[in-house]
Amino acid sequence: MCVRGSLSEGAQNTELYLTRTKQAYNFLEDSLNALDGKTPVQENVKQRISTIDLATAHNALLKDLRFSKLKDIINIKKFVFEGIMQMVMHMLQSLPTILEEVLTQSEFCTSIEAHFSFLYEIDETYENKIKACNEETRETIIFNYFFLYLQDSSNVVENFKEEPGAIFRRLGYIENCLEEFYKKVTSSFHEYLQETELYKDFIKNYERPIDAQNNVNYVEIFLKRFDKNLGKKEIIDFFEELNYHYSINNSHIPCFETF
Repeated sequence: MCVRGSLSEGAQNTELYLTRTKQAYNFLEDSLNALDGKTPVQENVKQRISTIDLATAHNALLKDLRFSKLKDIINIKKFVFEGIMQMVMHMLQSLPTILEEVLTQSEFCTSIEAHFSFLYEIDETYENKIKACNEETRETIIFNYFFLYLQDSSNVVENFKEEPGAIFRRLGYIENCLEEFYKKVTSSFHEYLQETELYKDFIKNYERPIDAQNNVNYVEIFLKRFDKNLGKKEIIDFFEELNYHYSINNSHIPCFETF
């Protein structure tokens, strides 16, 4: 659309008039010019659609889909990673409740109480120490095996997401670490006797009978000969050592440590 000024003969004023042009200067002009064509807009659209080879378009679409599916199959590590992350998150969210129940009745503490209850009548201090086993070891064993990750499970997942390869390198360790923890809470205190000073002194001074069998159960002999008349400090230290070796993480690295 353009504006032209024209002077009529004998007239002093300027007459303005509008003239339609075929050249569009803006989108409104373009639309008006399109309406001037002989073919309606609807027909133009139909003609353009009719020129599309539907068979070719269909094949192209299928080709893209096939390549997309192939890419998904090739990228299997991504899907495995996402599955592992969901498992880890679920595990970390479930563990606090499970640990609270398990550690309240750990086999370690239960077995100590069952075997050394005879000390209760000797000194109340022994009874208090033995019955405090769960309370004294719960926080320590959780910290050593799980650090603070149970309180911030989302942080564990985010750390692994930043370096997806880390979870694959760490998966074996996580499994072994959790297996070690499981054995700790399901085994008796016998597993840790050999680490105590009382037991080491016993073995050092023990004289094996000449007619003794080849397979001597030293742990059983030690427990049978446990001297209830030992000094109070020696007995309390004995239980402290048991608690320590039960609570310690042998690798000294929390199960879900991300490094």
